[in-house]
Amino acid sequence: MVLAGLWVLFGPLPSQVLHPSSRGRVVVLDRNGLALSTTEPEVTVSDRSGGIALAVRADKLARATLAAEDQRFASHPGVDAVALGRAILADIRAGSMVQGGSTITQQLVKLRLGRPSRTPMAKVREAVYAVRLDRRIAKVDLLSSYLAEATYGGRTVGADAAARRWFGVPVSQLSWAQAAYLAALPQRPGAFNPGASPGAAAKRQRWILRRLQAAGAIDKRTYEVAVGEKLHVRPGDPTAELAPHVINRIERVMATSTATSGLAPQAVRTTLDAALQRDVAGITRRQRLLLARYGASNVAVVVLDNHTGEVRAWEGSGDFGDTKHGGQIDGALTPRQTGSTVKPFVYAMAFERGAAPGDQLDDSPLVISQSGGAFKPLNYDRRFRGLVTMRVALGSSINVPTVRVLRRYGPAALGHEMQAGGIVFRQPPASYGLSLALGAAEVDLLSLTRAYAAFARGGQTLPVRLINGDSAVAKAVAATLPADPPSSEMVSVPTAFLVTDVLRDNEARSSAFGRRSALRFDFPVAAKTGTSQDFHDNWVIGYTDNITVGVWVGNFDRRPLHGATGVTGAGPVFRSVMLAAHARLEGTADDQIAAAVAVPTKLRAVTANGHTEYEWANRPATAAAVATVRLRFVDPVAGGHYVLDPAVPEVFQAVPLRAVGGRAPYAFTVDGTTATRGSWPLVVGSHSVCVRDAAALTVCTSITVKR
Repeated sequence: MVLAGLWVLFGPLPSQVLHPSSRGRVVVLDRNGLALSTTEPEVTVSDRSGGIALAVRADKLARATLAAEDQRFASHPGVDAVALGRAILADIRAGSMVQGGSTITQQLVKLRLGRPSRTPMAKVREAVYAVRLDRRIAKVDLLSSYLAEATYGGRTVGADAAARRWFGVPVSQLSWAQAAYLAALPQRPGAFNPGASPGAAAKRQRWILRRLQAAGAIDKRTYEVAVGEKLHVRPGDPTAELAPHVINRIERVMATSTATSGLAPQAVRTTLDAALQRDVAGITRRQRLLLARYGASNVAVVVLDNHTGEVRAWEGSGDFGDTKHGGQIDGALTPRQTGSTVKPFVYAMAFERGAAPGDQLDDSPLVISQSGGAFKPLNYDRRFRGLVTMRVALGSSINVPTVRVLRRYGPAALGHEMQAGGIVFRQPPASYGLSLALGAAEVDLLSLTRAYAAFARGGQTLPVRLINGDSAVAKAVAATLPADPPSSEMVSVPTAFLVTDVLRDNEARSSAFGRRSALRFDFPVAAKTGTSQDFHDNWVIGYTDNITVGVWVGNFDRRPLHGATGVTGAGPVFRSVMLAAHARLEGTADDQIAAAVAVPTKLRAVTANGHTEYEWANRPATAAAVATVRLRFVDPVAGGHYVLDPAVPEVFQAVPLRAVGGRAPYAFTVDGTTATRGSWPLVVGSHSVCVRDAAALTVCTSITVKR
C-alpha cells in the first residue's frame, strides 16, 4: 500500500498533462485574411499576465467556478473523496450516471488529454494524474490554467475571451451575475452556447448564485442584486462562428499530426470566402427551422470553385453547437446513400458509348431475376410512361429506364467512371448490383460535389483544396480530406456537355418537378436532386460554369424524413446558396450563356419540331447496340392483314407509318419505294414495309391487303 501510494504521488506525468494545452495556437483566416476564428493566444501553466494569475484577476469568476464545480478545491489533493462518494451513491440510486464528482484538477487533466473518460480505467488514470499534478503545481495556478483552457460556449476558449465576447468587459470587471453565468458554461458548452441559446444557462446560473451565498462568498443583498440583474449577452464577433467544422479540423490536425508538431503559433489561411460563408451559415440556420416540419435536423453544404478546386464555403451540420442532433459531426465528409444524384453518371456512361439524349428508353414494368429474389424497380410516382427519351429520363429522374441503362453496361463500368471522378465506394461497385443506379452506395458530399464539378469542367477532374500551397499544415489537412481523383479525366468533353445540357433543361424535368421548381434560375444552372431509400437523405448537387454547390439534408442518427424529396427538402437550401454564391463569385450572365452554347466539335445539333437536340457527329453504324429500345414498327402491325372498305373510296384508305426505338429520324419504304408521307395508301396484295433509322439499322415486315 505504501509503494502504491508513493507511485500515485510521485509517478510520471505525460508532458501534455504537465504543460498547457496547445489550444489557441492557431488563428484560422479566410482567403482574404479575414479571421474565421477568434482563438486566444497560447496560455502558460499559471496563465499569469503581468505577474498576476488569472484566478486573481478573475476573482468573481474563480469563486463562482469553485462553487459550481469544486467547493473543497483548496483542501483536497486533486481528487475529492467526499464528492466522489456522494456521486457514486447518487448514481447507484438513480441507476444511471447523474453526478460526476470530478474536481477542477481532474477536469484540467481531461482537457489536456483531449479525450473523454468513457471507461473506469480512464477515470482512474485521470484521478492519478490529477493527484500528481496537484503536488507539482500551486492551487492558484491550477485554477488559473483551468479558467484559461475551459470552453465557454461557441468555441470560445478561456475566461478572458469569454468575458470580452459575451459581455464586452475584461474578466476583472465581471459582475456576480455575469461571473455565475460564465461559470455555468464549461459544464455544457454546446447546450449552453450563449450565441445560440442565451437563456439556456440561466437556471444553472441561479443555482450557482445560491451556492455562493450558502458558502458565504456573497451576502444576501449581493445575491438579490445578482439574481435581479438583467444580463445582456452579446452576439459576439459575427466571424467567430464561421466554418466551425473547418476550424475544428485544422486545430485537430495541428494538435495531433506529427507533420505539424513543434510548429510555432501561426495563422492558417484557408480558401474559404468569409462573406459567402456567413451567407451560407445564415441560410442553413433559417432553413433548418423550415426543415423541422419534415423531421430533418442536419444540413451540410459545400461550394467549390470549378476552376481551381478550392472550397469557398463549408457547412457541416447547420449548427455546430447543437449537441442534441450531433452538431459537431461533419456532414460534408459523412458517407450517405446518394439517391438519384448518381443518375448523371449512369447516363454519362451511356453517352460515352455513343448514346445521345434523344435516344428512347422503355419505361414499363421491369422484373429482373437475381440471387435473393426478383428486383422490381419502381418510379417515384409509381407510374410508367412508356417510351421516353434519355433526356426526359434523366431530367425527370425516372428510375426504371435508368436501371435498364445500367443493366446494359453493368455496375462495374459505372463504378470505374465514378472512381475516376474521385468517388470512393465502401464496397466494390459490382456488389451493389443494379441498385447502384438508384443510389444504394454511400458517398460523402464533398466527393460527390467534386465529381459534379468535373462535368462543369468538360469532364476534367481537380483535387479539392481547403488550404493552398505545400506547407506542412496544408499537406496535413489535405490528408484528412478525400483522396485526389486518380485520373485527370472522368468523362470526355462531349459527354460532359451532353450531361450538362440535360441537367440545365427545365423542360426535361418539368414532368416530375414542374416548371417553377427550386431548380429553375434566371441563369444557366445544371442540377440534380436525390432522395435515398426510405427517405433518409435529401440531396441537390448543381453547377454553373464557375461554381458547384452541393447540399445534403437529413439526420445523422438516420431518422427518416417525412414527405420531403430532394426538390422540397434540400432544394430550397440549394437555391438560396446558389443565388448567394452566384451574386458573389460569378461573372455576368451574358458570359455564362455564351459558354453554355459552345457545342463540342464531336457533336452536332439537330432541330426537330422546334426543339434542338444534340447527337454524335459521326455516330457509328453499331449505334443501334447503344439504344435500349429496339427499332420496331408501331404501324403497320407486323404481319398484319388489312381489308379495304367498299363503302369508302380507296384514295382515303391508308395505313400510318410509325416506328419507335433505334435512332430517329426514320425513313420508310414500301416494296422498295420510299414513302414520302407519314402514311401509305392501301393496295391489294402482299407488301414489304421497311423502316431505316439514323444509324442505318433497318427492320422490315410484311403485310397483306385484301378487298
